[in-house]
Amino acid sequence: MKNEIVRTLLRSKDLEILLGVSKSTIWRWRQQSDSCFPAPISLGPRLVFWKLEDIKVWIASNQSGDKAA
Repeated sequence: MKNEIVRTLLRSKDLEILLGVSKSTIWRWRQQSDSCFPAPISLGPRLVFWKLEDIKVWIASNQSGDKAA
């Protein structure tokens, strides 16, 4: 059960690898209101995760756009 949960949550380093972008790009996308980048789940001031399903949906919605994903 725990492994299933871990596989569905991505840390920022995992997200960088998956999307092929830097940490600064991820944080910039979070700040842009027009990017619709998924909000992270914060478990503390320095512990942030994203749901894998939310990221997959975001990638799919940007496939036809000009955003790198």
